[in-house]
Amino acid sequence: MHNDVLDINNSVFFITVIIILHVILICLSYIKLQSHVNKQTIYTRCSPKFVFDACATLSPSHRQALSGLGLGQLADMTLDGFEQPDLIRWLMDRTDPKTMTIQISENKKIAITPWKISIVLGTPFGGEPLQYPDKKCMAAAFAQLANELGVPPSSNISVPMLKSKLEHRKDDPTAVRFFIMILTNKLLLPSTSFYITKKDAWLGMDLSRVARID
Repeated sequence: MHNDVLDINNSVFFITVIIILHVILICLSYIKLQSHVNKQTIYTRCSPKFVFDACATLSPSHRQALSGLGLGQLADMTLDGFEQPDLIRWLMDRTDPKTMTIQISENKKIAITPWKISIVLGTPFGGEPLQYPDKKCMAAAFAQLANELGVPPSSNISVPMLKSKLEHRKDDPTAVRFFIMILTNKLLLPSTSFYITKKDAWLGMDLSRVARID
């Protein structure tokens, strides 16, 4: 391996990689990434605490279902936030989303790869790429979710609503769909929305589809 890339076979550096990736991949709320190319600012509402709280409501039946999807490690998440936002900003300033590398120093970089992400987050490695359908299809999934929750299709569906449903269906393994929606909305694929989006609903409603996604 070239000198400008960190050798992850070294145990000390490997641990450093894991810690830094954990910090980057589980962001604080309202983190903004400043692009050096087009000077655009991207805002996301990422909050690991919502996922941490949802993990506490998972029953053995739910956890078994998640393990079957290859997401069992996420059910044991213990991180609910960070006490050093300055460290987050320092890391974000040195992360290039185009090359997926972290510039640690002048001659040291850490490459962010699917394999490393799988190690840090416990997500499956390999599978089908994530491809969203048209808006009509996602809207139908959201309407189906709203109907299951007993609210109008135009409602704002919050994380506490899904968490409550999860708590009341402890013996139903298919209820992990609600956890998946919380997971995508607040951790894995956060957007600017406070509420569950049509994309979250579409992703979570079909567990067989979740299991196939890389």
